Amino acid sequence: AGGHFVWDDHEFTNNIDVESQGLNSPLVAGAITSFKETLAIEDAQLWRSYRWGLTAEFFLLDLRTERKATTRGAPQETFISPAQLDWLQTGLEASPCHFKVVLTSVPIANFPDASWPSRNDRWQGWQLQREQLLSFIDSKGIENVWYLSGDIHVGTIHRVEAMGARRKFFEVCVGPA
Repeated sequence: AGGHFVWDDHEFTNNIDVESQGLNSPLVAGAITSFKETLAIEDAQLWRSYRWGLTAEFFLLDLRTERKATTRGAPQETFISPAQLDWLQTGLEASPCHFKVVLTSVPIANFPDASWPSRNDRWQGWQLQREQLLSFIDSKGIENVWYLSGDIHVGTIHRVEAMGARRKFFEVCVGPA
């Protein structure tokens, strides 16, 4: 039901701070309403999934409206809410599909700082939750997890990590369109 689009904040601002702005502010609430109405998204959540038969399940994340900058690096770091992280992990583990594709508005790979100095706006700046997600996938032996991301202004396919067991995870960045 509804469109299959990943929410981002670039339509109305860049790198929204929902802790100070608030989700119910006219700007944020109006942007979310417009996004859902324009793209025919009926789901209450901005994060959701859909399947393409048994070939692929797509997990669409919301990396903008749940993050709490004041928790970055703290034990209860919140880049995505605990509810969204639990939903994602449960869905990845339970998916009967061959491919599990995580659509994330920002990259999950660790990039050299010189290539993208702003770490706080991507998974790399939230290492505790990034590690929690990747460790879960590793420990459960979930195969064929791919990441499809945007936000950067290049198109590339790369490994999520250059070395180790996570070399098996790939990310496709589709910045330019």
